[in-house]
Amino acid sequence: MDQIFNIHLVSDLEQVYLVILEFEDYAMTWWHQLCMDNINQEPLAASWREIKHLMRAIFFPSYYRRETLLKLQRLQQGSMCVDEYYKLMESMLLKVGLQFESEEEKVVRFVSGLKREIQDVVELYEYSTLDKILHLALKVESQLKKKQEVKRNTSYNEYYSKPWKGKEKKDEKVPPSLSKTPHLGLMHLRPLMITQALLKGQE
Repeated sequence: MDQIFNIHLVSDLEQVYLVILEFEDYAMTWWHQLCMDNINQEPLAASWREIKHLMRAIFFPSYYRRETLLKLQRLQQGSMCVDEYYKLMESMLLKVGLQFESEEEKVVRFVSGLKREIQDVVELYEYSTLDKILHLALKVESQLKKKQEVKRNTSYNEYYSKPWKGKEKKDEKVPPSLSKTPHLGLMHLRPLMITQALLKGQE
C-alpha cells in the first residue's frame, strides 16, 4: 500500500479514502463505529499512516507486539542469506512500528545480527546508511561463498588425485597354501610313493 501511494503521489487525504474503500467485514464495522463515536466530528485520520496507528491498537494485541519485539531483539542471520535476514528485520520493524527509528539504530541492529565471519569484515569499514552496509554485507557474503567453493573443489581434486593407500591389489596373485590346496605335482607322485613303500615292506 505504501509503495503504491508513493509511486502515484497520492495525497494524504486521498490515502484515507482509498484505504477505507478496501475495508471489509470487521474492519468496516470497526471504522463505522469510530465515526459514530466521533462526537467532535474531527477527522479520525489525516493519512494512511494515522489509520495504521489506529488499526494497530485494535488488531495487534499488546502481547503480540511484545513477542515480536523480543524476536526482533534476538534476531540473528543464522542459516539465512544476508538478503533474507535484511528483509525479515525490516518486516519485523514494520510490525512493531519501529520502521521510523534512526538510521544509526537500524545499522547497529543489522550488523549485530550478521554471521560472525561477515560481521568481522563489515566492521572494518565505515558506513553511514543501512543501504550501504547492506550492499557491503552482500559483497562479503558473495566473496566468502566463492572462497568456500574453491576450497571444496581443491579438497575434492586432492582427494581423488592421491593413490589409494592400504588398498588390496586385486591383480597380485597370492600363492595358495599347501596345507589347504595340495600342489598338482605332489598329487601325481603320491600313487608312486605308496607303491614303493609297499614293495619295501615286502622285502
